[in-house]
Amino acid sequence: MKGVNDKSFLNLWQLVLDATNLALDVHAWRVGNVQWRRDRHSYRSSTHSFTLEVHTIEQHERERIVWRLFVVKEHWWGSDGKNAVKSNIWARVLVGRREAVLKWFREQGRDRLPTIYGPESGLSKLKVEET
Repeated sequence: MKGVNDKSFLNLWQLVLDATNLALDVHAWRVGNVQWRRDRHSYRSSTHSFTLEVHTIEQHERERIVWRLFVVKEHWWGSDGKNAVKSNIWARVLVGRREAVLKWFREQGRDRLPTIYGPESGLSKLKVEET
């Protein structure tokens, strides 16, 4: 894993997202000392539509932000709204060190590969609080 836009990191990010917000119905939650917020924006017209899902993930230590990660998932459709024209995901570390972000996600994902939903997945070890 070289950086936050590396495909292996984005797959790990998705794995941790799935493990911490299974139904994708919570907009803000906490995993230990990391606050996770998801905002969704959408637009529809007669010629196209799109959805942006914006994730802001912050690790806090006392009152200080150690790191902040910004992940955006984009989905674009044509006029029929059924056939995807383009889908994209990208990430950027806005505050802190990339290495600290990568380390935290590796630690969260370590016990969840490859069977995220099985009893061996380690999900019981993950403390998630809705905020």
